[in-house]
Amino acid sequence: MSTALAASAGYIVGIFVHYVISRRYVFKAGPLSHRPAGEFLAYVVTGLVGLAVTAGTVLALVAIGITNIYGTKSVAVVASFFGVYYLRRNVLFRAPVR
Repeated sequence: MSTALAASAGYIVGIFVHYVISRRYVFKAGPLSHRPAGEFLAYVVTGLVGLAVTAGTVLALVAIGITNIYGTKSVAVVASFFGVYYLRRNVLFRAPVR
């Protein structure tokens, strides 16, 4: 198996594992809980938003002259984590309105 294929397979498995753990231990049922495929797709989309935030943050920091990869990636990881968590908590798995 090629390195890229192995990395891709690991990433895909990681998405499934992360979804199951998040759904079971972190978030309560959200508005799409009755449609598991739709909920999973929305979960993947929020992950892609996180990828975009990571890439955008790194690009923006490099554009202003901050080129230390450890610093830029650290800032990007924090921004992505909180952004994705906010989306998942307040949009995807939000509590029902009473």
